[in-house]
Amino acid sequence: MTDAAVASVVPALQRAWLVCLREQLGCEPVIVSAVADYGMPIDMPRPVTVGADRIANAIAAEQTYGEPVIVVDFGTATNIDVVDEHGAYRGGAISPGLMLSANALFSKAAKLASIPVIAPGRALGDTTETAMQSGLVIGAAAPAVPAFNQRSPDVKISLRDYSEIGIDALITEIGAGNMPDILDLRGLPAERYAAAGLLLDLYPLLDADPDIERGDLFPALLAALETDGHLYSIPTGYYLVAVCGNPETIALTEGLTLAEADAAVRAAGFGSLFWRQLSRDMALRYGLLLGNFADYGAGTARFTDGDFAELLEYAATLPEVAASAAEWPTELYEGGQAVCLTGIYTIEDFASLKVYLGGEVALTPLFSEQGRCVAELMGGYAVTSACGNTEAAWDFLRTYLGPEPRTRPYEDGLPLNIAAYESGIETPYLEDSTAGEVKYITEFGELTLYDDPEANAAQLRALLGSELQATRYDNTVEDIVMEEAEAYFAGAQSAQAAAAVIQDRVSLYLAEQG
Repeated sequence: MTDAAVASVVPALQRAWLVCLREQLGCEPVIVSAVADYGMPIDMPRPVTVGADRIANAIAAEQTYGEPVIVVDFGTATNIDVVDEHGAYRGGAISPGLMLSANALFSKAAKLASIPVIAPGRALGDTTETAMQSGLVIGAAAPAVPAFNQRSPDVKISLRDYSEIGIDALITEIGAGNMPDILDLRGLPAERYAAAGLLLDLYPLLDADPDIERGDLFPALLAALETDGHLYSIPTGYYLVAVCGNPETIALTEGLTLAEADAAVRAAGFGSLFWRQLSRDMALRYGLLLGNFADYGAGTARFTDGDFAELLEYAATLPEVAASAAEWPTELYEGGQAVCLTGIYTIEDFASLKVYLGGEVALTPLFSEQGRCVAELMGGYAVTSACGNTEAAWDFLRTYLGPEPRTRPYEDGLPLNIAAYESGIETPYLEDSTAGEVKYITEFGELTLYDDPEANAAQLRALLGSELQATRYDNTVEDIVMEEAEAYFAGAQSAQAAAAVIQDRVSLYLAEQG
């Protein structure tokens, strides 16, 4: 045997396998990854999050059976992967394995709570996060629920599924006073519910916990989760969203708005800031998040102070549809795109970013006055004011705050607990990594890059310690903005007129909810 390939979904073990194969076989193993070119485009927003096992499955199935093809892999998790008629990997779904699902059927006892679970728009997930939602909602209940029910002798959680009737029906029920004990906040206006007194402050429950303290958790994320000093939800996990580029390019853009940064990189010889990676909808979505245009506590909006009209004008210069993940990395590598918007799940992500940039990586927050990185929450639970057993509800939520190692960041997200991060992600990575040159076979050819594990770990630590903005989306406000923005993009009204209409509509919505 003279050749070898490594397809690992456990980053901490990948380097150990590479060292072993080099010593035993005397060859340079091929690393199976989403950034390598196997002749199969990965048509997903964040290809780097696709596990090597799923890529290997898809390639083997396509070569054996042709396309289109669907692969079902029964393991600890059940993976479903889709290759379309053009031979492109399109994503899929992840659900609990058969044994885990079967075990959930054996527990029965008193009911604690109903947790509404919202399905994604379609069964085929095009990001790891969406694939998890597909598996959890359409395939089976969230693994944490049966796990809790199995270990809890007296209290059980039951799920109320809104995947068929949709999130609007859930919002209507909440408005009518039909609140569950625990609420899954994905897609719901959490800030509005908190301002209305529908959610409990979790800090008293955390402070009374005998095993977990505030100091055990990443302070920057905890601060980002707060609303007026109160903690209303616990996310199941999260990942960081930042702007990535080579150090010289990032230095050009620091402290600038989106429009200013775009002008700066064009003057430096780049084609544009984000090329076609950033779409109009994406720019507006993050602009809404970072601009704080709606204040639920005060019941006021600020879409007419000039900032939002400027955001609309910049968004009009962007494409309606973002480039596929198979397109923009090449543009970034060749210099047509100055920087990229990237999700950071683990330290290993920095190696992929180095491949895209052909060298050193620098990160900066999203362009806004606040200058914050975004913490994209992968779901989150709140205890409602209707809950009759807050002690049991907290016993469920606290499972996401414990020190147990978090070893699957792409599936579960980064942990809130510092010890869980250190033992599950940082320490294993540093123990199994050595500084030196690493060879990559990519769509750009063969690249040999210097890898510095300590520097990689320090970069992620710096992001985790920086000021963060946790994602809080209100579907109603977002729908109003997108509707009026479309009228502006179509030339039916000016940016200032669109901002004025949005101001009136959102103000009315906030008043109705107050």
